[in-house]
Amino acid sequence: MDKMVSVEGIAKLKAWRQRQAFGLMGLGLALVGLSVALGLWALPGFAFFINPVVILLPLSLIWIWALWPCLGRYQKAAKDLSNGTYMRTSGVASLRQTGGVGLLAPKRHMLDIGDKSFEISAAFAQSVSSGQSVIVTHGLASNFVLDIASLAKA
Repeated sequence: MDKMVSVEGIAKLKAWRQRQAFGLMGLGLALVGLSVALGLWALPGFAFFINPVVILLPLSLIWIWALWPCLGRYQKAAKDLSNGTYMRTSGVASLRQTGGVGLLAPKRHMLDIGDKSFEISAAFAQSVSSGQSVIVTHGLASNFVLDIASLAKA
C-alpha cells in the first residue's frame, strides 16, 4: 500500500466521488417519484390512463435501476479518502473498450493489467498503449485510477 499520491490524483478522486453524490441525489428524486406514483396509485378511483402514475412509476424504476450503483461507488471513494491508502499495480497494459447498457451509454475505456481491470478516462486511454509497461496508482476500495506512469524500457 502506498500513501504517496499526487494532489491531482486526490482531486480526481474527490471529483469522482462528487459525481457519485449527484447520482445519489438523482436516486433520491427517483425514490420520491416512486413514492408519489405509488401514493397516486393507491388513491380511490384510480384511472389507469389518466393518472400520472403511468408515467411516474416506470420512469422512477428506470432511474433507480440506473443510479443504484452510485451508492456503492460513493461509499468506496469515501473509504479511500478517509483511509488514505492506495495501491500501485504494475505490469503490461492491455486496453479495450466496452459499451454500456442502453441507447445513450458511452463507451468505457478499460485497462487490464494481469488479472486486474480498471475503468479509465479517455485522457488516460490516450496516454497509454497496449503492450506498454505501466504503474497504475488506484484506490484500494474504489479501484479508481488516480495516476498512470509509464515504466522506462531497459
